Formats: sequence, structure tokens, C-alpha cells
Amino acid sequence: MSSRTRSRAFTLIEVLVVVAIIALLISILMPSLRRARDTSRFIVCQTNVKHLMAAFISYSVDNKGRFPGNRGDEYADWLGGYNGHPSERKYGRDGNRGKQPEWGTIFKKHMGGMTAAYSCPDDKTYRERKEKGWSSHSYTANLMISGAKPESLMGAHYPKPMTSTNPQYNRTNHVNMAAMEHVPVIIEEHETWYLLHQVDDSGWCNEDSISERHLREPGKFGQGSIGYADGHAGGLRVPFRTEAQSVRSSTTLTASDFCIRTGRKWVNGESWDDPTLMNPNGGDGVYGILDKAPDAGKYGITH
Repeated sequence: MSSRTRSRAFTLIEVLVVVAIIALLISILMPSLRRARDTSRFIVCQTNVKHLMAAFISYSVDNKGRFPGNRGDEYADWLGGYNGHPSERKYGRDGNRGKQPEWGTIFKKHMGGMTAAYSCPDDKTYRERKEKGWSSHSYTANLMISGAKPESLMGAHYPKPMTSTNPQYNRTNHVNMAAMEHVPVIIEEHETWYLLHQVDDSGWCNEDSISERHLREPGKFGQGSIGYADGHAGGLRVPFRTEAQSVRSSTTLTASDFCIRTGRKWVNGESWDDPTLMNPNGGDGVYGILDKAPDAGKYGITH
């Protein structure tokens, strides 16, 4: 047989070169593929939040133009934890705990049985919490909008760092603030504070913070999903509160730092520490608190 017609075998060097090229391509493509996967899961999370916001708006249409109640509002908890069993007519806090989300005012009529919409696909602690009987959801609702009228919600903001080199936050001077896309209603809550320790937490308030599990970048926090009062969903990247912080840190943001614009007043999250606004029947739910809360100026906050 002629040497010209013989099949030529690859040399070891040629094989190694091909393997090296393949490895290089994989190393280049893997971050992009990982980023694409993370982005798609973030989109799923935002879609969940958008479904919940659509349900909130639908609920308001059927209920005198008001959003559902929240934790501590008798038989009005949107997520169900504080809704007692109907056959016993007991308030959830004192009687049986309601199932989440099945006993929620939103799930019963407006979510079409979509239990999966209550958990983020990137929530790594969801299964652990569910197995231990803790909060088995990734999202909570802003307690300030319990029973609020959607048309009264005009805008919201939160503090900026005092300077680019000083990560401290001015808690009382809200003249220079970061505007939000609209009023936050559904929040992807950071799990390490209350979600990991409470059975039926459904409200976002006081020292709660926003998740940062999505699209982390070097030197930056990740993002959390937010459902806004106008029905759209988006991501927000802010410093979060960790379980290790026993008191509010000057370098992190909590629910108490956010303000909501309604009518001619700004209502600050500090309202939840005002004993005159608390539920006289126990618990911390006050249906329609946004109507009753004073202007943020009462707490020394300037706008």
C-alpha cells in the first residue's frame, strides 16, 4: 500500500494542543454560561414577584380598592400564617397557625394554586426551612402597605451613603436620597434575619432587609427582587442586614430606613416603632397604617 494512502495518526503533541484549546474554550465559556443561568433564575424570581403583585392588584379591585392585610391583621394575612382555621374562628396568633400560602387571602382566590411562585429558585435555605417548619417562602410584603389604597402610593426612597468614601447613612436627613422605581410591596427578604427563625413571618418591616443572592459582583452586594405597587418587578442592590448585627448598623439598610410618599406626606419605616399605631388587640398589624401614620417629620426626619 502506498504511504500516501495510509491514515495518519495524531501525535501526542497534537492531541495535547487540541485538549488545551478545548479547555481554554471551556474556561472562557463557563463564566458566560453561569452568568446566563444566574440571570435566567433571577428572571424567574422576578416573574414570581410580578405574579404576586398582579394578585395584590386584583385583590384590591375586589376589596374596596385596598391591598390585603398583613401579619397581625385578623383574617387578612396575605400569606396565611396569622389566619386562624375558619371552623374554629380563632385569630391565628392565639389559635391555630394558618397554612402558608394556602390560607392566605391572596392564594385562595388570586394565585391559581401556584405555590411555586412563593419561593425563589436561588433560595438555598428554602428546603431547610420547610423541613424544620419555619417560613417556607422567599418573599414578604411591606407592612406599611397593609390595607393601603394603590392610588395613594406615589413613590419611595432610601438613604445614600454620606460620601463616596464614607459608607455611613444619615438616618434623619432625607434631602439627598436614592429614588426607587415605585413603592415596594413584595420584597425578596434576606433570609438570615427572620425567615430562618420564624414559623409564619409574612411582613417586611423594622430591621428586615433585602436579599442579595442574585448576580453578585466582585466588591458589590447581589440583588434582590422587588414587586412595585404599579405592578412591575425589578431588582435592587443595597447593603443588607446580617444575623450577626444585633442592632441596626450605620453601614446597612433596613426596612425602617425606607420612606413612602403618599399624598402630601412622607411616611417612614420608623412608624412601626410608634406605640400609638400598634394594634390595640395585640400583634403588630394595623390595617391601613399608611393612612394613620404621621409625616416622617414627627420622628425628626427632614425631606
